[in-house]
Amino acid sequence: IPQLLELLVRHPLAANAGLVMLLQRYCKCRPAVVHPPLRDFAVNLWGNPWLARNAAKWAAAGEPARRMLAEWLKLVLIEQFFNLLAEDGTNDKRRLQFWQRYHDRIDDMYFALGNTANRNQSADFRDIRHKMAGRMLGLHSAGAPSNNAFIMCIGEFVVVEFGLSGNACFLFQRDNLPFALEGQLAGNQDELKHPNHVERLLHVDKQSESWEQSFEK
Repeated sequence: IPQLLELLVRHPLAANAGLVMLLQRYCKCRPAVVHPPLRDFAVNLWGNPWLARNAAKWAAAGEPARRMLAEWLKLVLIEQFFNLLAEDGTNDKRRLQFWQRYHDRIDDMYFALGNTANRNQSADFRDIRHKMAGRMLGLHSAGAPSNNAFIMCIGEFVVVEFGLSGNACFLFQRDNLPFALEGQLAGNQDELKHPNHVERLLHVDKQSESWEQSFEK
């Protein structure tokens, strides 16, 4: 696959047709494990596979290929958020592992970035901002400028996780959000920590159960 992708880079007029063939063939693999170079090439060429504005580009590859790439993109975005945009040490690995288990339940996700992440010009930060295109928001009033928010839409709920330690996880009713998923969001009680939440969950283990078990319930 890497050699085929290099060919498509050298022959851009064949890139769309070639990628369709690659994705349709790869979908037949069992299991169709995540292939990062193929994922990145497809996202760079056609954009985020779960955004409606990119539907026409993904249509030629078929729905199975689009779903496969959407799941791959969700996994890498969850990983990059907790590895790059969060600052919580060991607990981040636990949060990463927890939410990756539920990636197939997440039907949409947004990322509200603070000033630090928005302005960082390192390769890692440019890459994650590119992958977040269409779902990247701004974050203010969230304490430190290095704080960020990961917003997951799961069925009838919207889940808000923050990058910096000491922040709870907030659950809201999707049809009664106290904020709009666009533009700039406030990381305080005006919006992302609004008292109109359904649940406020803490990443704190209890004697009887871990925080993961509490979240699962």
